[in-house]
Amino acid sequence: MTENNKKENKAEEEPKVSKGNEEELQKKYMEYQMIEQQVKSTQEQLEKFEQQLQELDGVKTALTDIKNSKEGTETLVPLSSGIFIFANLANTKKCKVNVGAGVCVEKSIEDTKALLEKQQNEIEKYREQVTQHLTMFSEHLQKAEKDMETLIKGIKNV
Repeated sequence: MTENNKKENKAEEEPKVSKGNEEELQKKYMEYQMIEQQVKSTQEQLEKFEQQLQELDGVKTALTDIKNSKEGTETLVPLSSGIFIFANLANTKKCKVNVGAGVCVEKSIEDTKALLEKQQNEIEKYREQVTQHLTMFSEHLQKAEKDMETLIKGIKNV
């Protein structure tokens, strides 16, 4: 087989690729990657919301436990992750709440729990909005994936 025949046979074996299709596929792939990153970021946001909601639930439970305790009851107070100190409850009816700028105000346990519930409701509202965004991003991701598959089939058939 001559060198020219080898080149001709090789050209027949390899599919002809449209430069326009390749460029379109590259654009779709970049779009896909961007949407995929948005999906991951949105999922991380949702995980943070879940953590915040669980933390608020824990605080509400702790406040209920304190309210139901007697003054002078010995308890453990967390200083850091996994580090606690023994303390006696001096007041089981009120607590201090940071309202910002380093300012703390005294509130009843019930008022504090109401404040926490309000925060939970706000987080749940944001979580709903972010969930809607995640659904939208997921739909765009599926569409981009289908578009890429179509372009790949088109490139292979050229």
